[in-house]
Amino acid sequence: SPHSQPFCAILFQFAPHATPAAPTPRPRHRSQPPSSCNSHCVMCNIWQREKEFEFTPEQLETVLKNKLFEHVEHVGVTGGEPSLRDDLPEIFSAIIKSLPRLQSVSMITNGIEHEKIFVQIKEISQLCAKNNIYFNVMLSLDGVNDIHDVNRGVKNNFNAVMTLYKALSCVDNINLLIGCTITKINVWEVDSLLDFLKENNIYGRFR
Repeated sequence: SPHSQPFCAILFQFAPHATPAAPTPRPRHRSQPPSSCNSHCVMCNIWQREKEFEFTPEQLETVLKNKLFEHVEHVGVTGGEPSLRDDLPEIFSAIIKSLPRLQSVSMITNGIEHEKIFVQIKEISQLCAKNNIYFNVMLSLDGVNDIHDVNRGVKNNFNAVMTLYKALSCVDNINLLIGCTITKINVWEVDSLLDFLKENNIYGRFR
């Protein structure tokens, strides 16, 4: 369809003892429909995948109202790049309306289209605050300056991420952090990124 939009991966976290056969206290289910991305990361080829079926917020809401998901406590929206969906706030709205035990939601973004992403996240944060839902936002950052740009395959991506981080730091009801993916390109520069995060009082995770 010419009007179809890229989707994003969704990670569900269920409440303890949600199912009798659950092997762990907090079983997880991952659903990853075809997605697209505007990064060209060295560690991932998802941006090369062709789009196939994509469902609407209304279809997602119908699916999540199934009893299978009635114990879900957390939903993480990743990608590809979730912000490529113009209806991203509606996706979160569908998630919140459909899951009676939901406590928190999260998303991961590459920050490339930082102005658009800021507007989306601000709207989602307001939606979460209204429904007493904890909102966690992770910005991907793999190094300082060109190291990040090379790892992600996009020029000026580092500057875009930092611009978005500073803007989101002023938004209420968001737990904001940085996520670093370690590859053979940035592995020897991880210490420099850690120093940068410490100097700027930024919380980050490395994987």
